[in-house]
Amino acid sequence: MTYIVTLCVAFLVSRIPVVGKYIGGIDTLLHETGHALMALITSGRVRSIQLFYDKSGLAQTGQSSWLGGVLTTLSGYVFSSAMAFGLFYLFNLQKYEWIIYVLAFIVLLNLVLWIRNLYGFFWLITFGGILTYLWFHLQEPFVPLVLLFFICVNLMESIYSAAVILVMCYKDRRNAGDASILAKKTFIPAIVWGIVFFAQSLYFGYMSIMQIS
Repeated sequence: MTYIVTLCVAFLVSRIPVVGKYIGGIDTLLHETGHALMALITSGRVRSIQLFYDKSGLAQTGQSSWLGGVLTTLSGYVFSSAMAFGLFYLFNLQKYEWIIYVLAFIVLLNLVLWIRNLYGFFWLITFGGILTYLWFHLQEPFVPLVLLFFICVNLMESIYSAAVILVMCYKDRRNAGDASILAKKTFIPAIVWGIVFFAQSLYFGYMSIMQIS
C-alpha cells in the first residue's frame, strides 16, 4: 500500500507549479543522460546538456553514423523508464545507499562534463545537496521514504512524458520531440515512435510494480 500511495503522491506533486517542475527534473536528467550515454556508446560525442525550469531538457550530441543517431534519439525515454525499474529493484533489496550512489554519479557526471546552462547547474547542485544529506542520514527512517518518492517521480514522469509525446504525435507530428526526429531519420511515422515510447514506459512501469506486488 505504501508503494501505491507514494506513486499517487509523486504524480500529484509533479503537477504542482514550481515544486512539481523542480522534482520532475529527476526524470528529465535521466532522459537526457540516456541520450548522452548512447551517443558515447555508438562512438558519437556529447556537446552539452541543458535542463530547463519547465521540466524539458536538451541533449546536443554528434553521431558518427545513421544507426548511432537513431539509437541516441531512441534512448532517452527507454533509459529513463529502465532506470525506474532498476532503482525499484535496488529499493526492494533495501540497497538505499546504492540508489544514492547511482543518482549522485549521474548528477556528478552531468555537472562536470555536460551541463551548460544556469538552471541546469542550479538543479544539479541542489539535488546533489539533497542526496548528500540523505547519505549522511542513511540510518534515519525517513530516508527510504524519500528515496521511494524520488523513484516514483521518475516512474510516473517517464510514463506521463511518453503519453504527452504520443498525444503530440497525433496533434502535431512535426513538433513531437524525439518522435519527430526519429520520423525524419527513419521515415517511420512519428505516431509509431510515439506508440513505441508509450508502450515501453508502460512495460517498465508494469515490471516495476510487479516487483513490489
